Amino acid sequence: MSRPADLLPQKFAPYHQRRMETQKFITKHKSKARQIGLALSSSFEIHIHYMLIKDSPICAEQQVMDLMNSLGSQSFLNWKLLIYTQQFPSFVHDPAWLSEDGRLVFLSQENGLYDHPARPLSEDGAVFDLYISRPGYLAEEALLEMVSIYSQHRDNGHELDLLYWEEDYHLSPDSKKTLPLYKPAWDTHRLYCDNFIKGAFFVRRCPAHELACLSDPNWGYQTLLSLSCKMQDYQIAHSPICLFHHSLPPGDRNQAERACARSFVNNHAPHFDLIDTDHGTSRLMPRDIQDMPRVSVIIPTRNQLHHMTMVCQGLWERTDYENLEILIIDNGSDCQETLDFLQEAATRNDTCVLRLDQPFNYARLNNIAARQAKGDILLFLNNDIEILEDDWLQEMVFHALQPNVGAVGALLLYPDKRIQHAGITGGEKMVHNMGARQPLDWINQSGLGFVAQPLSAVTAACMAIRKDIFEDIGGFNEEFTIDYNDVDLCFRLLDLGYQNIWTPHALLIHHESVSRGSSTQEKDPVSLQRAKREYSLLNHLWWHKIHHDRLLNFHWSIEQNTQLIDDDFHAFYNHPCWIKTQEEI
Repeated sequence: MSRPADLLPQKFAPYHQRRMETQKFITKHKSKARQIGLALSSSFEIHIHYMLIKDSPICAEQQVMDLMNSLGSQSFLNWKLLIYTQQFPSFVHDPAWLSEDGRLVFLSQENGLYDHPARPLSEDGAVFDLYISRPGYLAEEALLEMVSIYSQHRDNGHELDLLYWEEDYHLSPDSKKTLPLYKPAWDTHRLYCDNFIKGAFFVRRCPAHELACLSDPNWGYQTLLSLSCKMQDYQIAHSPICLFHHSLPPGDRNQAERACARSFVNNHAPHFDLIDTDHGTSRLMPRDIQDMPRVSVIIPTRNQLHHMTMVCQGLWERTDYENLEILIIDNGSDCQETLDFLQEAATRNDTCVLRLDQPFNYARLNNIAARQAKGDILLFLNNDIEILEDDWLQEMVFHALQPNVGAVGALLLYPDKRIQHAGITGGEKMVHNMGARQPLDWINQSGLGFVAQPLSAVTAACMAIRKDIFEDIGGFNEEFTIDYNDVDLCFRLLDLGYQNIWTPHALLIHHESVSRGSSTQEKDPVSLQRAKREYSLLNHLWWHKIHHDRLLNFHWSIEQNTQLIDDDFHAFYNHPCWIKTQEEI
């Protein structure tokens, strides 16, 4: 059934364009929202699954009451709430809890499984399961939003199998202050390492979708892992609207959840293993790499003896990777001490110095060196990088070797340990370094997470890529002499179907542009004109990717200076590590 278009707000897609519009529609047109809910209720049915959480600070009766109160405010009426429990709590026998219309059903555990009615499919398969795995309650008109998104996709010829959304946690029961729980774009490998879906998700029921064993406390996560093997990306949607409020602060990934993921990976991806991290997530690693490919590290430089010594010593002494070739591009050094250092470095078997006396063009210098490189993997590295950990290069090579991966980037920090680069994303005006100048814990607070994940672009200050891919794509575009050559390369990789991966498990210090200075600090007219030209060129070539970054959660945008979390529906923007209220804005 098509939705009644005359009742719906205009511009109902894409989602980020209607975040304010949907809220205004619901608040100003309650009667129309209820008409839509009634119309959709005749064609769709939602079964809401919730297992009472034992040993929770919130009593069982309050858990059910919170859910029922939020369901009472929904315009979509064709729902059934199935409450699973090992044994019936005492309040179930209170007449006040007897549901006259049968939409509240309590199911008890028997012999390790739940004895509940058959789950019939309607003729068009329009029966849905809403899984809620943590105490909380639904936002106003959440069910209407879920069904509307599904209906819109179906009208456009795509059957959604999974829908998820933003969530939050209210810091106190009557407060508008919230802790936002923003979600990334869907990534199956990330799901293994971190249950980023959190509290609730919505799936279309079909014969291939089996419900996980509800006697397991991680049944929600188990169901997601099972579905991840059966779904394509186009069958998954992510709404930027906050549709679920947590009643308890979300905790770190518990041991039972880690064990659940590890068991799943053992059965479905036996060549990989999950390793626990110190950041509440897991790390996907190969179990056995017998032949590590040769890596050619390409470092452009001019003078800057201190930093060249630092980066070379880091490669020679602190990097645990034997099959290494270091190509230093000397672009006109005239400091005698630097020249002496480079001459001595060239005597090493693993290091070569390539002298190129020509006007500085970062893209051209790296392209020339890449043609001479003997490695299977190219690692572009700035001369102002300080290496902190010995396994950083293994991490980047592991991801670069995956067949669907193009460029791989690292987590770069300023010397004061603030973030310099956590991936590159588009925005309403220009591309940005994610988390720039934020404290390190911004990565978890924002929802980005200490997990390797696909992003639109990564910086060439530390970038790994297979040499064959780099050659096939034509290397760096030399029209971008200094700025945006890495972004342009990554966007071309996306167009060819590759993913660009950012990993926080390769952690380095970036002293940033010490040889030539930052382009943002350039004052002379020639440099400013050059920067403006490259800025315009990137916009001309990639306007659609900059302004419509499908991998960007819009709540992560750094173009805003404030954040407002609305109490009953939407979450707005930005810096997720800040918490403000309507009265404070």
